[in-house]
Formats: sequence, C-alpha cells, structure tokens
Amino acid sequence: KMEGRDCSQNGNQNGQTAGQVAVLMVPLPMQSHLNQLLHLSHLITAYGIPVHFAASAIHNRQAKLRLHGWDPETSRKIEFHDLPLPPYSSSPPKPNASTRYPAHFLPIFDNAMHLRDPMSRLLQDLSNKFT
Repeated sequence: KMEGRDCSQNGNQNGQTAGQVAVLMVPLPMQSHLNQLLHLSHLITAYGIPVHFAASAIHNRQAKLRLHGWDPETSRKIEFHDLPLPPYSSSPPKPNASTRYPAHFLPIFDNAMHLRDPMSRLLQDLSNKFT
C-alpha cells in the first residue's frame, strides 16, 4: 500500500496498467542528486513502473556503481540511457574570484544544449513504447 492506496505488483494504480506509464529520470550535471534519484527510481520500480535513467555515460557509470549492494531484481528494472556529450574543456576552479559563481562549471552547462536532439529522440521512443 502506498498512501492508503492498494498498488498491485504490476503497478496498477489510478486506473493505469503496466505498460502505459514509465518514468524518465534526468539528473542535471553537477547537482549532486544521483543518489536521491536512484533511491526514488528504486521505490518506483518496486511498484512495477519501469524507470529509465538518462544521463551522460560518466554519470550513468557513477549511478550504476552506487547500485552495488542494492536488491539486484529491482536494480535490473532501471534502464540506463547514455546521452552523448561532445568533449569540452574546463578551467580549474578559482576560489578567490570576485564572483562566487563556479564559472568552471559553465562549459558543461553550455554543452548540455547539445542534448536537445538525443533527449527528443529518447522521449519519442519511450512515448511510442508506453502508449
């Protein structure tokens, strides 16, 4: 039961049946929330709802390493999608800079703009699969 509702093993809740709903997790770079999204993904898959985790290959590798020791059955239900990020260069941090904004992160944020097409294709694929 979840919040007083009966949730069957196949995720049947609110009139939805398995196969109609999926969750796409997209961790934002440099936001330190891989663990939280993995825990949420684990909880969601326990209700039979498929979870897709889309991030750069580096972030997905970190996320998969953090799954070590978790229930393997539930962890296998999280499908990882590597999003292509072009190479980028970044200057070292400047702790004494006049502004407190971590400017050395800007290249990865700018690089994220290249994810529009791959994310669009992934969303379209998932939309076709879960309708």
